[in-house]
Amino acid sequence: MAKFIQARTKTILIQNPLLFILKNFIDGLATSGEIVNPIRHLLIVGHANLEGAFKIAMYESAKVAAKVFYEDLEDAIKNKAVKDKSLVMDLSVMYPRPPDPDGKTPYLLLLGCDIGDQAPYMQKFKEALGGQILLIAPKRIVIGATVRTPPGESAYMGYHFSLILPAKGKKTPAAKNRADLIDRLVKKSKDPEFALEDGSAPTRSSWKAWLPDNPNRAPNPTKPTEIANSVKLPVFPGTSNAPGHFFYIQERHFFSSPQTLALDKDTGKEADRKKAVKTDLQKLARYMDSHPFPEYVRFGYKTMDEFMDGWNWQFNYDKGTKVLSYDPIRDEYHLWQPIVRVATGTLVINYYPTGLVPKRFQSQMPIESIRVNDTFLFGVY
Repeated sequence: MAKFIQARTKTILIQNPLLFILKNFIDGLATSGEIVNPIRHLLIVGHANLEGAFKIAMYESAKVAAKVFYEDLEDAIKNKAVKDKSLVMDLSVMYPRPPDPDGKTPYLLLLGCDIGDQAPYMQKFKEALGGQILLIAPKRIVIGATVRTPPGESAYMGYHFSLILPAKGKKTPAAKNRADLIDRLVKKSKDPEFALEDGSAPTRSSWKAWLPDNPNRAPNPTKPTEIANSVKLPVFPGTSNAPGHFFYIQERHFFSSPQTLALDKDTGKEADRKKAVKTDLQKLARYMDSHPFPEYVRFGYKTMDEFMDGWNWQFNYDKGTKVLSYDPIRDEYHLWQPIVRVATGTLVINYYPTGLVPKRFQSQMPIESIRVNDTFLFGVY
């Protein structure tokens, strides 16, 4: 992505590592010699996910691998009057601004996968920044790729299809085999979250083409499995390979270690144990329905009851101490499939040349199929 940003038209890539810290970047808009006025828009690239986390250190005191969670944003808002803790942006440093086809309002693009689809998180992030700047982030996976012929850097976007199921154990994957996984995905294809760019749903034949032969073969991989995927490119003739990416997470733990709960009476029934744990968890605000961004939503469930049923809780009751222990686990199947125009099979891509482009294509450079005002691809707040 750094290569892509450097090739992107009229984009300056910051070099000072101190400005890789969110607080320093915000303050540096007025003080850093690397910031060239006039500033049109701002862009921060980082890993992100649907669970509500954007990978960047908020302050110098934070660890390099720090992530910004919802609760961190709440703390920043509470401390907005504290100079060393405030993330409020002074937009006056961005004026006057040059004309811009994407709108007159300056925006900050958080270029991280999926995070733009979590409205409560994005709204809280905007509030922490002072509520004035337009905040935009992808609702899809973002993939960077170098193009060899003609030479250039590109970025395209992908659907994030996921299936999450209570774990059954290492010897018994939650989806029995490829056919079972396809059946489950076909059933889930009716959900709005699986809709393709034209509003249609993935078909059974699509799942067959997109999935590996044995989805259970290599659980918990260090990197996803690539599945060849032929696409048309805009402007350039012929086809290219924009691979899909698949990975299977087996027995993902919700907590870092088993949890315990004092329970005077245990019936031994799964439903009663779940009820007791649910009641205990909901003593914390983030597990309550009234929370703006409940924990169960962050992990892909619509209700707390769905959350309780979505895990294998691995209960164990000690009659001597009257303590119930639990260690919830689940299996996850994830597929990142490049987004193409359904009608034509053309990849939705931004491409910026870094070398010689044949003369017949030069008038159509750069290629910019991805626009931040496309609400199918981006969340705008």
